[in-house]
Amino acid sequence: MRKIIFLLAVTLGAAFIAVHLGELDQLYEALERADWLYILLCLGLIGVWQVNVAASYQAVYQALGVQERLQSLLPAAAASFFTNVIAPSGGASVMAVFIARARQNRYSAARVTLAFAVFLEFEYLGVLIILSLSLLVLFIRRQLTLLEIGAALVLAALAVCLALFLFLGMRSAPQLERLLVFLCRLVNRLCLPFLRRDFLHEHKARQFAREAAAGLQQLRAHPASMLRPAFLGFTSKAIQFTIFILVCQAFHVPATFATIIACYGLTTLFLIVSPTPAGAGVAEGVCYLALVSMQVDSALAAAITLVYRGFTFWAPLAFGVVAFRWLGKTARLKKEETPLL
Repeated sequence: MRKIIFLLAVTLGAAFIAVHLGELDQLYEALERADWLYILLCLGLIGVWQVNVAASYQAVYQALGVQERLQSLLPAAAASFFTNVIAPSGGASVMAVFIARARQNRYSAARVTLAFAVFLEFEYLGVLIILSLSLLVLFIRRQLTLLEIGAALVLAALAVCLALFLFLGMRSAPQLERLLVFLCRLVNRLCLPFLRRDFLHEHKARQFAREAAAGLQQLRAHPASMLRPAFLGFTSKAIQFTIFILVCQAFHVPATFATIIACYGLTTLFLIVSPTPAGAGVAEGVCYLALVSMQVDSALAAAITLVYRGFTFWAPLAFGVVAFRWLGKTARLKKEETPLL
């Protein structure tokens, strides 16, 4: 079964790359025109970014009472990006990687799911901080439209809903349990005409609520433990912003800091508020149009968009393929080493 799952994942990944193969050709052509000093700096920052993401997960884990080594979370974080791209499911494919690891190491899958929710909340907050500066620049230049406002409100609503869920768990475990049971029944009612059975089980929702509330109570007792995840969540966006600046410098684009932060903020916004996995196609179009609207030459705007997305999308995707395969081998070896009882 593990081999079948891996084969399916690789097949989906190959199909995704085949569909977007034209982008890779254009990326290679754009790189030939770039200043390689800045390109090499970007490559170094990609590695720093990958470590930062894994460190963010580790910090959240520790705050919830789960002990994991950084070197163990590095491949899991990379593989989760790969699975999220080839099997977009609202974050479920990302959690699947970490839940599988939790089962191997025999710690709470509910705590892992909760850790992902906390990680996601800090990601949203980091984006909202930078996005507020981007929208301010657009407002001052009278280039702010209803599209940007609407997308920003969607992101803010996601962050608020997630924050309310976490706050409710910190405040009252019974209230969190009632909310999850209500949502479970609502989903089952909506799915019943199609599946003819319950899609979710209430007893699992109750069990998850109790385990999640226990982890959130630990956060409430030690609020200082959230400082490190918050810092790492913001620095993750700062690293990506630095990569965007370096890419602009690689093509000698005479853009101001305000222009760069406005373009980066919009690109990151539509990377999240997008129907496609990791913003594929949508983020590129938004980045290109934002640069052109800021009086950047169209050829340079296209080159910057392709190279930046190459670093922040294609490079992590390649790392994820390798990490996904490595995790599969590691899981198989652990299973073979486990004595039969």
